[in-house]
Amino acid sequence: YMPRAVVRHHRGATLGVRSRRRLELIERNRVLLAVKLFPWSLLWLNVMYYGMRVCAGLWAAVRRRGEIGKHQGGAAKVEAMLALLSGDLQAMRLLPLMWRKRREVESIRKLTPKETRELILRFRISLKELTEQAI
Repeated sequence: YMPRAVVRHHRGATLGVRSRRRLELIERNRVLLAVKLFPWSLLWLNVMYYGMRVCAGLWAAVRRRGEIGKHQGGAAKVEAMLALLSGDLQAMRLLPLMWRKRREVESIRKLTPKETRELILRFRISLKELTEQAI
């Protein structure tokens, strides 16, 4: 634990900002992280939030904003959306492994599900910021 540590993360530095693989990994890991660490009360809501995020992302892309909005032309936008869908499908295949990891984490966690939920909600990124931000 280094309380004064600073991390600078350069999004897309390795794979490239418009990389299909980058989008797949971001989406896959988002799903897996939620399954592994979110309390059940938020995990169930994540399904609804996913639908809201997709709709907000499409609206942002139409206005040339956000992650998908950076991709020029309709074909590039479709390719980016297919990359996100591919990431979701990859996550589905990894769910059995993530359920096992979830049980491992539950056996050693220090925070209650309520405390975890409160932290996630307190530091969450708004849907607008999430879907309209661009690199």
